[in-house]
Amino acid sequence: MKKIILFIAISLTVFITACDVKESTNETPREIPSNEQSIENIVNSGTEEPKDKALLSAISEFPLDSFTGLDGITISKTEATGFAGNILIFDFGYIREPSLEYLTTFNTPDLFDFDRLEFNEDFDSNVSINYIKAEKGDIINGFQVEAASFAVSVMNFEDENGDIYQEINVIECTVVFSGTHTITGVMYRVPTDPDYIDMGGDLLFYPDASSERFFPLPYSFTSFPTQVFDFDSRFALRGDTTRLFLGNEKDYANDIGEYFKESDYIQFEITVTDLAVMYHETGSARSGGKLSEYKIIN
Repeated sequence: MKKIILFIAISLTVFITACDVKESTNETPREIPSNEQSIENIVNSGTEEPKDKALLSAISEFPLDSFTGLDGITISKTEATGFAGNILIFDFGYIREPSLEYLTTFNTPDLFDFDRLEFNEDFDSNVSINYIKAEKGDIINGFQVEAASFAVSVMNFEDENGDIYQEINVIECTVVFSGTHTITGVMYRVPTDPDYIDMGGDLLFYPDASSERFFPLPYSFTSFPTQVFDFDSRFALRGDTTRLFLGNEKDYANDIGEYFKESDYIQFEITVTDLAVMYHETGSARSGGKLSEYKIIN
């Protein structure tokens, strides 16, 4: 029987070389036309290059002289450090501070009604929209920023009177963290059966966002919490969190897959490197990192 699984993710993200995140879906990412500098190059460069003529021209042609950043602070278009077609790229990003709500059937057995396929708890349907600007060298709640990028274009909108106005459209927002980080949460091992032939063995992790040392979340264009329910495993999760891609069980020497004989969902404390939280409008990849240590939480 094919599993009934619902993912309502708050994060849609882009593959980025800096953190070696693998994409395992069959989706074909939309390529952003690249001129002088790509988004990946901006994130990986680590140095500020002088603005050349092509970049200055792209800045000049950008329709808005300034716009409001995700943290409410005004950003001038002249701060751009790269471009791709009509997209301006900046060498900073934003992380979102989560709401302190994270419930699973491990700690709340009656969280979900598997007969009616709905959550029993009455939840606040809106997540936190408190954003913090992140630049190289910043330390945000213990997470040190290694690199960041923020890419925007301009879109036309029509108000109730039929008048046209312009606002930015976030194309990409990525923050890469240096060092190692120990976090707790629930790990999901994608089953290795015919229903999941392309993703079998992939490891997905949902960080517990309810601790005081909050996990930095990526930008989200929605205001909905993450919701997961798995009928076969009788597991459900709801909270203001994200989904981290940790590679495939085959990527690790230790047979982590042995832990998932009884259930596809296990509470773990993990240590990760190359951690990145990412959003991309195409939804072609996800946040992730590399798993270095792990232990089960009872």
